[in-house]
Amino acid sequence: MFNRAKSPERVVVHASGTGSRGPRVGRRSQDCDHRFESRGHDPGVKLRHLSQIRHATCTSPICRRPAAQCDFEDNIPYEAGGRTCICNGGPKCRHDHRLKQHPKWTVDQLPDGTFRWTTPAGRSYDTEPTRYPI
Repeated sequence: MFNRAKSPERVVVHASGTGSRGPRVGRRSQDCDHRFESRGHDPGVKLRHLSQIRHATCTSPICRRPAAQCDFEDNIPYEAGGRTCICNGGPKCRHDHRLKQHPKWTVDQLPDGTFRWTTPAGRSYDTEPTRYPI
């Protein structure tokens, strides 16, 4: 399963295993101007495109599915008051979308676009936005 890991510069493993979790992105919404926010549950064309540019693949640390083949998934669900915005979501393949919804897994989005996946055992893995050569 872990033999498909993304390049090392995109995934950071937190060895502490403490299971400590920072605040979810919804509480940091002041860092985003929400100019590409959708009014409903589904992202608009621009928002979907921006999320696919920010993360070229699924945001799971071990998945390589292209973002164009993924769902745009809100970290704080729209139904629970979360925004459909770049500050509260990103591409997740259907498998990882469902995994994120499991009660023992958590996925937090940091203000810089990094996704922090925390396993049921408390181990954290960060997936940073895609880095493009200049």
